[in-house]
Amino acid sequence: MRDECLTGEITCPLKEAQITFDQWREEYNTGRRHSA
Repeated sequence: MRDECLTGEITCPLKEAQITFDQWREEYNTGRRHSA
């Protein structure tokens, strides 16, 4: 996600940024193994 944000357009609308972050967060929380 960091690379996508840093290489993307800075003038991205807030709503689009929120959608992108929500999708990333969902994948982060459910789509990978957590180490504990």
